[in-house]
Amino acid sequence: MPQPKQIWGKLLTRLRESGEAALFVSCGEIADVAVEDGTLVARTDKEYISDLISTNENILTIKRALRFLGFNLDFKVVKTVSKDADETSDINFLKDKFDNLVVE
Repeated sequence: MPQPKQIWGKLLTRLRESGEAALFVSCGEIADVAVEDGTLVARTDKEYISDLISTNENILTIKRALRFLGFNLDFKVVKTVSKDADETSDINFLKDKFDNLVVE
């Protein structure tokens, strides 16, 4: 079986060629993909991307495209925590603890 990024690239090409422009653009925003237990897993920290791709219709479209390409894989999108979320949380914590200190 090809590497997950190769499968993802072929999937993106198939979506573009089959006229699924919105889904193609949305999936094109995702770079973190893996195959886990027969499932192609796409991870994103962008909620709007996750929500858009995760609709039943779009999941079905992606599964069909994978089958067309010869990959018998299930598909799911996983919403991850933003890398910036930890920094923002830390900054807010410090501001609360040191509210008399001016931080620029």
